[in-house]
Amino acid sequence: MARIGLLAYLWESSAFWWVVAIVGGLFACYLGLLFFVALFEKQRIRLLTRVEGRTLPTGAELVAEAERHGFRSVGTFSDGDKGFREGIVTFMLSADGVELLWIMHSKLARRHQIVTRLADGTWLVTSSVKATTDLSGLRREESLPDAALGPMLHYHRTRVAATDQAVAAFEADRVVEDWVAHARTRAEAMIHSGLGRYRAPRLAGGDPAENATVWSYTLRGALILVGCHLRDLSQTSQQMKQSKAAAEEAVEQWRRQGG
Repeated sequence: MARIGLLAYLWESSAFWWVVAIVGGLFACYLGLLFFVALFEKQRIRLLTRVEGRTLPTGAELVAEAERHGFRSVGTFSDGDKGFREGIVTFMLSADGVELLWIMHSKLARRHQIVTRLADGTWLVTSSVKATTDLSGLRREESLPDAALGPMLHYHRTRVAATDQAVAAFEADRVVEDWVAHARTRAEAMIHSGLGRYRAPRLAGGDPAENATVWSYTLRGALILVGCHLRDLSQTSQQMKQSKAAAEEAVEQWRRQGG
């Protein structure tokens, strides 16, 4: 009865509804900001240039760990941005070329991904941070936060086996070209489906898709992205539990196999 009385009091309390209005208004502002950022933010297809002799700000220990797992470095590259915005990445390939390890060397956005190309043209990605929403349909991404590289590799290989698809190996001298081409293909897929639009003017002559490197979401694309974000927010707790359980299972299976 006391609980019913409390609910009745809250229902009739003007202060309660003021709180609801304020919280609701703040949440609406947050969604509106997210929508406008998605609509106007410039998404760049990052063109990478090899760099030599640079001291890596982070990630050197991950490179060493990957080498112990049989990966070999393809090289370290910069996206050309200046200062703290510069993205420095290292690509590493497994011995058979089937697994590509992408390592971002940044104190602000330290992360890494394991990538395998499937026969249907999609890329299967296992990431060290929360998986990003992909509207192109060309990436199958899951995350395994806080997992060591060994268990992460085991989990990734389990995912690849579950697809029951053939895989396409990467070639060391084409890794960067393939990486940039995949980014272009994703952008083109979203533009052709009405979810994206090019922002930078296309250069005269040549392939228009090759010339364009900057794009943004359309009104429809931004709305869908916000909807996906709302869905992800409602599932965040469950996703965290699933990721933690998957990480623990991957660690256990890896240990059983002598990892």
